[in-house]
Amino acid sequence: MDKLLTGGHWAIKCALVNLPVGFHEINTELFIINMQGQEVARQSLSPSSFIAPVQVDVSKLASGVYTVHWVDGSKWYDSVKLIKQ
Repeated sequence: MDKLLTGGHWAIKCALVNLPVGFHEINTELFIINMQGQEVARQSLSPSSFIAPVQVDVSKLASGVYTVHWVDGSKWYDSVKLIKQ
């Protein structure tokens, strides 16, 4: 996968997450982890999430650096750094 996180309105409301077209794993989720290792947000994904970029609400996150992880119960697929200003 080239890029999990492709852009967004970093300081305002959301980040856009591109997932590979045609990927149809069930029960995958996006986790947002702060630099202290704490989960600060989680979003479940459905098979329709793989048609267009997924919008992730970051409006309640404080300014800082986070890691977005794409996982299911037993597999890690990808992660990317997110900087909210």
